[in-house]
Amino acid sequence: HEEAVFTYHIHITGQVQGVGFRPFVYRLASKFKLTGWVNNSRDGVHIEVNATEDIITKFANQLCQQPPPAAKIESLTIAQTLFKDHVDFQIIESDRGNVNTGRVSPDFAMCPACRAELNKNTNRRFGYGFITCTHCGPRYSIQAEMPFDRASTTMASFVMCDLCLKEYNNTNDARFYSQTNSCAACGIQVSLFNAGGEKIMAGSPIQFIVDSFQKGKIVAIKGIGGYLLMCDATNINSIEQLRYRKNRPTKPFAVMYPNETVLKNDVNVSEGERELLWSAQAPVVLLDSKEFPASKIGKALIAPGLNKIGVMMPYAPLLALICEGFGKPLVATSGNISGAPIVYQDEEAIRELSSFSDLIVTYNREIIIHQDDSVVQLANSKTIFLRRSRGYSPSYFGPIAKNPMDGIIAMGSDMKASVAISHGHQWYVSQYLGNQEGYEAQLAYEKTTAHLIRLSGVVASCILVDQHPMYHTTQRGERWAESEGLNIFRIQHHGAHFAAVLQENDLIEEEEPVLGVIWDGTGYGTDGNSWGGEFFTYRESTINRAFHLGYVPLIAGDKMAKQPRLSALAFGYENQKFKDDLVRKKFSGAEYQVYVKMLDQPALFTSSMGRLFDAVASLLGLCDISTYEGEAALYLQNLAAKERATINKIYPIQITGNTISQGSLIEGILDDMQQEVPKNEIALKFHCTLVAMIKSVAVNLKYKRIAFSGGVFQNSLLIELLTEGLTDFKLYFHKELSPNDENISFGQLAHYHIQQRKSKQEVAHHEIRNRI
Repeated sequence: HEEAVFTYHIHITGQVQGVGFRPFVYRLASKFKLTGWVNNSRDGVHIEVNATEDIITKFANQLCQQPPPAAKIESLTIAQTLFKDHVDFQIIESDRGNVNTGRVSPDFAMCPACRAELNKNTNRRFGYGFITCTHCGPRYSIQAEMPFDRASTTMASFVMCDLCLKEYNNTNDARFYSQTNSCAACGIQVSLFNAGGEKIMAGSPIQFIVDSFQKGKIVAIKGIGGYLLMCDATNINSIEQLRYRKNRPTKPFAVMYPNETVLKNDVNVSEGERELLWSAQAPVVLLDSKEFPASKIGKALIAPGLNKIGVMMPYAPLLALICEGFGKPLVATSGNISGAPIVYQDEEAIRELSSFSDLIVTYNREIIIHQDDSVVQLANSKTIFLRRSRGYSPSYFGPIAKNPMDGIIAMGSDMKASVAISHGHQWYVSQYLGNQEGYEAQLAYEKTTAHLIRLSGVVASCILVDQHPMYHTTQRGERWAESEGLNIFRIQHHGAHFAAVLQENDLIEEEEPVLGVIWDGTGYGTDGNSWGGEFFTYRESTINRAFHLGYVPLIAGDKMAKQPRLSALAFGYENQKFKDDLVRKKFSGAEYQVYVKMLDQPALFTSSMGRLFDAVASLLGLCDISTYEGEAALYLQNLAAKERATINKIYPIQITGNTISQGSLIEGILDDMQQEVPKNEIALKFHCTLVAMIKSVAVNLKYKRIAFSGGVFQNSLLIELLTEGLTDFKLYFHKELSPNDENISFGQLAHYHIQQRKSKQEVAHHEIRNRI
């Protein structure tokens, strides 16, 4: 006899909106001949079906096992509900009444199917620069609120034509229920403007843009998260002009390649790197350049002094048409004024980018929130995020605190800022928000925070800030807490770094202790000094500073981070050889006297590993004055990579109490220089010494687990040396987040929950003692 039929309600959470999940459910329900409905809600996807016990189990299993490519299911719950006699299966109107806990999907690069249609001259979307489907296209950058429906995006003003509407309603079509569906007849239109802001009429906008590149012009093009400044990567004059106009003398540019054939003739690409380039996230990937790139790109101008270049493929259809039309690599860098966030609004682009570009390419779909391109590299198959933005933000799918509190807003750091939000069992981490010194960057930070709060529906209950009293993010958090009457907690910078990598690797509740190696440029220490070469321990919900790099005078304030010669002076001043032979030629006589006086009467000290990298780079004559953050360290890494085979030499390490002296290391470097040891060997020897330093501390503490965070661990060579040299230890690195200050906001959330966990443990221990 027949099995009984019941009505079941299924609730699915995760990245299940804007990924073609409702059409997928519809087709699967049709396959199982189920009746009922599916809809989006602010807390995920809901399904109601009539089914037998056996069928509902099979249906749920296939939902989990065969979801759309971009979907990420976090939970699926099934509950029997009041029986309803459904007669068919429908996608019904979204429910906007639930509490916001649904995932916000990131922007997705153009999928292979859409790329094929774009280039097929018999397809009706041939050459349409805004082709999308249920699996690809903009999401986060155009979404105003949850749930993800056309009406809640900037596609709302585009009314689908009859053909698009027919696709949208056809259950067998790839664009069935695609919320971003459009075509040339009803969709987005490109506009061209000259540097004077006058609109240009062109028969074929793509050909006009390609012709502009061929003439050596610089073109500002609207991408997914903002405007890119682009020029012919093989035209030396164009690249020089772009550097001059942007006042960017040496910072590397990214390069966009038209196809894989041209790419492989210029750079070495592993299979893992290739997968990243063509992934739905489509980040910029740092790749080893060939000595003589076949395309004859201006390698020395694109990435001065470096053997790697940042490469990306055209992730948006408009960019793909332009790149394929031009056929050669294009420089592609963020369209912004120095120190300001990427320009993403059309009027601002015409107003601000006209001084940089000869042509401005825009279109009439609005970008709601700006995002730079994400930047990654691989080291021994480990992905290192240098910038986490388009394609990844704002979702985070790794481990979070058990039983997290709701409404915690973490303000992050001032350099490489981000904001993080704890909302129920989800943590959101914003895109990279840059340096917060500038007014425009502060406005962008506030807009992003407000946008995330609107999308998530979170109600702020507590504010977390860095301990540095002068950080703009700290001051903003203080004003917010005061105006709303919220609790505020101040969390030490490097403690937040450590908590971030602990949380990402789900180590918070582990009993075995963990050594944290937290190395960066600067962070406000609890003793008022600038930290940055820190060794922390974590055990039983307690973070302690165990060892640190020896203090040296912090001279000339922020100038020290921008002038590696000052770090060389501070770290090497005690050494007589250095004073006599090297330092004076780096300064004028007057400068030298001023800085020596500062050294003799220092107000503050630093233990920064970032400054030690600067000092060694300056000693080796690589960089005395930086034009961008991390420049000296990049040159030092680049030099060391040339001597990669020699990994068995180190400089002496001195540990006294909880201090690791750098004096013997500097002495050894100076001795090698005096003996004319090749500089690349010295650079590698320095890197290997750092690995030995970490091993010495771990052995001293008898710890077997080591976790790494801080901007120094963006160094791919150092990561490779660590994984090869510390095989007796279990090593933990960041996975979804960057090791740099972008993870501070996330780390503040993690650190806060560690503190809450510790408080609960202390209360429990107190109660036990009282009972005893």
